[in-house]
Amino acid sequence: MRKLSITMKLTLWYGIFMLLSIVLTWYVFKRTATVAAERYYRDELAQAVSLAIENASYSDGYLEFEEMPDAMEHVHLSYFAEDGALLYGHICSEEVHAPGKYFMDYDEHERHRYIYDEAFELEGYGFILIRASISMQDAESIRDLLSASILFIIPALLLVSLAGGFILSRRAMHPIKRITETAQNIAVGADLEKRISISHPSDELSELSSVINGMLSRLERAFAREKRFTGDVSHELRTPVAAVLSLSEGALMEGANDADKTLALWKIREKSLEMSRMIKNLLLLARMDAGKCDLQREKTDLSEIAEAVFSEAHERFKDKEIAAYVNLEPAECRCDPMLTALLIMNLTENAFRYTKSGGEIKLMTLHAPKGAIFMIENRGAGLSPGEDKIIFDRFYRANKSRSDGGNGLGLSIAKAIADAHGAYLTCESEENAFVRFTLIVP
Repeated sequence: MRKLSITMKLTLWYGIFMLLSIVLTWYVFKRTATVAAERYYRDELAQAVSLAIENASYSDGYLEFEEMPDAMEHVHLSYFAEDGALLYGHICSEEVHAPGKYFMDYDEHERHRYIYDEAFELEGYGFILIRASISMQDAESIRDLLSASILFIIPALLLVSLAGGFILSRRAMHPIKRITETAQNIAVGADLEKRISISHPSDELSELSSVINGMLSRLERAFAREKRFTGDVSHELRTPVAAVLSLSEGALMEGANDADKTLALWKIREKSLEMSRMIKNLLLLARMDAGKCDLQREKTDLSEIAEAVFSEAHERFKDKEIAAYVNLEPAECRCDPMLTALLIMNLTENAFRYTKSGGEIKLMTLHAPKGAIFMIENRGAGLSPGEDKIIFDRFYRANKSRSDGGNGLGLSIAKAIADAHGAYLTCESEENAFVRFTLIVP
């Protein structure tokens, strides 16, 4: 059995709600009209009986009952002796007389009447019973007309409500249908460039569309980055793998002496270490991305880490004769010392690597209200306009020749470590002037 669509479910619920509302309204109206009619009958009958009592008299052995005013002609009055004998009027009900009682009954002509019994004592005569009655024909005619009208109107209102509910629910579900179609097109064609059109920016479905469009934009960027990342990994590994294969084949060729084989092994080891470092860095980034890199936070002084890392880098790159300007003030924070040292080492090595011989590097740490600050700046070529926005992308290197000895992952790892600490790592540059990296650990 095919399940009902949301549009049909909403239409049915709307129709049922309208039907129940109409029936409830009819019931309340009918009940209110009945109560109002009964209240009117009681008031009329009580007033008529009160006038009848005032207008009754007994003298010289005769009972006299004056006629009712014209306004009360629609009320019929009957007078009875205490033993029930009819004195005046006619019998409109066989019910036993009960003073103070209101009830409904049919008269001899099968007409429905509302009846009120009362009794009073007439001086010189004794007790007299009064039975006042009023026809219910008008009220019943109105009730019958109302019932007939409702029975005629209900189907029409139900059809109108169903049609209106279907149109409204279909219009309400149209954006969801558009979202579904867009998602299906993306799933079939894997085209993440498609977006959901937004017709009414202020409603909830448009907000949902905006959220989905934002998600698609992030997915598109993530897939593009992943695609570029995969291509870069392939490119970076292709060169050392090809070198290892070439060196291996050369060492295995006939005529290769021990010296050639030893040299080949040393070069294979060098390439293998290069690939090992790359794989280690990729695994670290993967753990960072998955949030599986548990931080061992402890009280740490960035100045001590920066001093140790800078001294080692300065010694390693001493052939470049780079001038160093160091100002290390205490900069305490809570962080993972090992990962923070790796972050500072990557920034420092990047500065030395891209500073020309005879250039200069400035290094400083300090403690400010916003956190512990580490800053390193190297003077030189600087970055091209816009490169500071993509400098942290994986495998991106400002040196397009890729002959600087790095693999383009150092700054990506530094940014991932900063993000894991909730720290801020920014890059500022001016072409042909300087590049400055600033780390702020809250």
